Amino acid sequence: MEQLDGVRRTVLFRVAQEALTNVARPAKASHVDVSIQKLPGSICLKLKEDGEFFDAERVLRTTGKGRLGLLGMRERLEMVGGCFDFESAPRQGTTIGAHLPLGKVARGGAGGGR
Repeated sequence: MEQLDGVRRTVLFRVAQEALTNVARPAKASHVDVSIQKLPGSICLKLKEDGEFFDAERVLRTTGKGRLGLLGMRERLEMVGGCFDFESAPRQGTTIGAHLPLGKVARGGAGGGR
């Protein structure tokens, strides 16, 4: 049976941690759904919250501390072969997705060092 190795488990935890921090602070959400699903060959983390809308593409293009959470999540996932997606819409909140392949990742990649 394929497993999620320790490096990817740590990345998944850090992404969930950062996403939940965003829910608690800037998003001011009152409700959040978090799911982790095993798919053939991968694991998918999905977080959907009902907080304030933000222009995610604009946030990623700007400099400053407001963008580091999204960039950090995306960079962590990409370093271990995963991918990151999100969308935010007025009156619909924000959805964040993290997709990680199962199996082993080469050491020296992302971990808990951030």
